[in-house]
Amino acid sequence: MHYVYQNEESRSNFKKILIETFSVHADHRIAVPRVVMYLIYLIEGEINLRSVILIGNLSILGCFFIVLRYFQISKLSLWFFVPVSFLLFQPVYWEDALWPICVLQHSLVIFLVLVSLQLLQKEGKWFLMTSIIFAVLAIYTSGNGLLILIPGVLLLLFQKRKIAAVIWSIGVIVAIICYFIDFTKGGHTHVTESLLNPIQFIKYILVFLGANVSLNYVNRAIFLGILILLVWGIAFISIIRTKDNKFLPIWGLLTFLILSAGLVSLSRSWVGVGITARYQIYATYAVTTAYVLFVALINKYDWKKYLKVPLIIGTGLYVSLIWFIYWPIICYRKDLLVAETVNWKQNGFFLTVDQDHNLATARFYPYLVKKRLYTFPQHMYAPDEDKTSSDKVINFQYHPDEMYFGGNSLVVEVPDIDQNIKTSYLILKDSSGRIFLAPLKANSNSIKNFLRTGLLFSKGGNAIILVETLPQGTYQFGLYSNNQVKWLAQKWEKQ
Repeated sequence: MHYVYQNEESRSNFKKILIETFSVHADHRIAVPRVVMYLIYLIEGEINLRSVILIGNLSILGCFFIVLRYFQISKLSLWFFVPVSFLLFQPVYWEDALWPICVLQHSLVIFLVLVSLQLLQKEGKWFLMTSIIFAVLAIYTSGNGLLILIPGVLLLLFQKRKIAAVIWSIGVIVAIICYFIDFTKGGHTHVTESLLNPIQFIKYILVFLGANVSLNYVNRAIFLGILILLVWGIAFISIIRTKDNKFLPIWGLLTFLILSAGLVSLSRSWVGVGITARYQIYATYAVTTAYVLFVALINKYDWKKYLKVPLIIGTGLYVSLIWFIYWPIICYRKDLLVAETVNWKQNGFFLTVDQDHNLATARFYPYLVKKRLYTFPQHMYAPDEDKTSSDKVINFQYHPDEMYFGGNSLVVEVPDIDQNIKTSYLILKDSSGRIFLAPLKANSNSIKNFLRTGLLFSKGGNAIILVETLPQGTYQFGLYSNNQVKWLAQKWEKQ
């Protein structure tokens, strides 16, 4: 959005627009996401985030059909393909699917890498040149796109196309050299700190790959990460021994994902495994490509037919459980966007964004909204004219380092609220009468209680508020639902 703002400010200065397009942002030259965002603005007349998210997620559908094509070419039973749809389309990577920049970076770079590698499997100058173009697009979509050089060269060498490997390498290396001209490293990249703790470094790689299982149970993610590496290694040996190149691009994509895990671990493992939540689209592709390679490896055995039903049932139950677990998180995300729309339109800042980012958005959000370059969706307003009081009791306390990168938070627990009946929000009113809204996050019901009652959420909910964004003063708590506010007797004072 800031890129669109700057382009509008410098519309007649093409050189300045070009420099901004390829400028570094948090260690990435995100030229392709910027151009996509700007094209959507030019076509629709506004920054339509729904279109941004749709385009990014269509790339996942593109990967889906590419993998389907490999099943058809290899004459694998399409029953083995059913689990691919279960593994690929699921809510584990909800953050990548709903956060516009993650959609345009992470989902799109994986698609571009897969297309580039697929084109390398076809002989001919046109396919080679087109593959280079897609590789360059991947490089300027996300920083880890640089890693396409390694699987691309390996794929061509496996096919004994040495001249093509040299030509392709030159094209990609030129793009990489240009990438690092006037490159500035971001403040969150600390390679030395990551290398000083090699155990954490390796652990992070495994969790990155296996995070499709769970981030709450790290050992499970580590175990799945080990299995994925094992399948990759066996497939590598099989390719060398059998010279079977049908699934080379799939193996190449998994190689790219493993290298991406290493790169992210090198720059971010010092933060802790919790940050891998924003990279779970990679974990989803890792487990999916590992599954495809596993099926390719067992294709020559007659007993594979006995695995069709167990694999379909197993992955079907798995994805059902994932939806059950993640549905409260998705609902919370929706409510969070509603609440933050209210907070910005009524107070001029976001509650879940730190002060530096609030100050940054304050520079261009008002301009975009005023010029109707960005239109907030229709939203509710938080009224305070209803003076109804409630004797509900809530619990609240400081939680240091609860928020991303160590921001202190205020966690407010409302034990007897029922999100199955209606969506409720925590409302805060300061001494000057300003209203702030925070969503209440419900928890999944136990499977036993769900089967017995049919209710998705257990009773209770909590709101997490980034403390630094709130001005000092006394705040009155209230509960907001169905356009009514019920004020509570409890208050909180920020010193």
